[in-house]
Amino acid sequence: MSESPVQFTGERFLPECGGEIWAEHWHRYLFARRLVAQKTVLDAASGEGYGSAWLARSAASVVGLDIHRPSVEAARLRYQAPNLTFEVGSITAMPFADSSFDCVVSFETLEHLEEQESMIAEIRRVLRPHGFLVISTPNRPEYTERRNFRNEFHVLELDEGEFHALLGKRFPAQRWFGQKLLFNSAIWPLQSAAPAMLDWIALEDRPPSMPAPMYYIACAAASDDCIPSLSDVTLLADPAEEMYREYEQTVTRLVALESIARRREETVLERDAQLAELAERSGRLEKLALERAAIVAERDRQLAAQSDRNERMEALLIEREAELAERYRLLEDISTRAAELERLLQDRERIIVERDAQLEATNARIASIEAVVAERDAQLAATNARIEAAEKLLIHREAIIVERDAQLATFNERQAFAEGLIAERERIIVERDATIAALVREASAQHAERERQSADFERIAQRIATLEQEREALLVEISRRAGVRWWMSLPYRRLRALSDPSVLGPGVNKA
Repeated sequence: MSESPVQFTGERFLPECGGEIWAEHWHRYLFARRLVAQKTVLDAASGEGYGSAWLARSAASVVGLDIHRPSVEAARLRYQAPNLTFEVGSITAMPFADSSFDCVVSFETLEHLEEQESMIAEIRRVLRPHGFLVISTPNRPEYTERRNFRNEFHVLELDEGEFHALLGKRFPAQRWFGQKLLFNSAIWPLQSAAPAMLDWIALEDRPPSMPAPMYYIACAAASDDCIPSLSDVTLLADPAEEMYREYEQTVTRLVALESIARRREETVLERDAQLAELAERSGRLEKLALERAAIVAERDRQLAAQSDRNERMEALLIEREAELAERYRLLEDISTRAAELERLLQDRERIIVERDAQLEATNARIASIEAVVAERDAQLAATNARIEAAEKLLIHREAIIVERDAQLATFNERQAFAEGLIAERERIIVERDATIAALVREASAQHAERERQSADFERIAQRIATLEQEREALLVEISRRAGVRWWMSLPYRRLRALSDPSVLGPGVNKA
């Protein structure tokens, strides 16, 4: 048999498929082939065409009908026989005359459409009065509900009562069969290749009964005498043991997957411990950063208050010097120079504030800032003293302004005082320049250290993010691997139960 040109999508079975789906589909057509000898047969929804070709080996003629044109065209090329044809058409409006066939076969079709009553009515129309129908459909409670499984190609599945009621409207006579893939231990005589009878053996507390069927197969007709004689039980032979080999491969894969899952779980636990350690370390660092930030904020507040006070004092000093300039024109040059020095001092103070903001996180910087604040307080006290002396001098000058000689003597005294003040300001500027240079060097060293720490923190954060992504991927993989059907892992669990009876759980036969 050549390979089918139709691609497998899950909606239509192809004979190249193996395993469970192979056994289910082939068994139904082999079951029907025994019933259609020398009859005119319609395979409704023939799909790829393999079943119609197999029925044609014993039937007088077979017509395969399917709505999918590419499948029909492929079947015409692949399966050719004098008594076999394929047609394109809908099973709810078949292109055939009334009473055209002795038998209609339709496997796994009903659940794919909503117009189920129209389909059954059309089948009844094209059947001859003595003709019969062989039809199958999934048992919804077993196929979907018990397995928590949904077939995306099924539109409307039925249970036993619904299927019986649907057929009963057109076919009062029915004989039902169940179909399911079974795992059993078999003992048979070697003298016979195919034993004719089945002898069911069960434990004393378990009745010998068949399980709930996965699929229903019904032979339906107008009356009981129109239904051909059927065997009670049929078994599909698998001499090549393809399904058993697939089962063994599945068990082997389950063992490997369980080993991988255990290793992945150990890795996840190890990564979780590492993440917990990193989280604890990160918490300690964050707590330390918050403490240092509080200290820096307090120092900023103190510096801001001191800066405001300095600005008010300097503004007051400028105001007093301006008044002196108005009264003593001869001191204008001295006052101008003092104002320039004050502007330079303000620029230096701004640079100090900027450097302080970069070094706020260290205790050494805090000590330096406190020293600078103390020095500034001393300078402000001296400035206030000089301002008070100047105010007293102004009052005295206003009282004796009419006396030229006293004014000149006072002028000389004020000039000497201003020169001393200028010398004092220059000395203060030199000391502040030295202090600023030391602070700049210290700030540079601590800024480099903070950049190194920031790079370390960034690498740690990236590592944590990478570990979290790996952990999520492992959890998704473990969850996906855990979705394998439980019954497929049952033999492996039974093997493990020999050493650990708790593996199967309560109520499971360990024999």
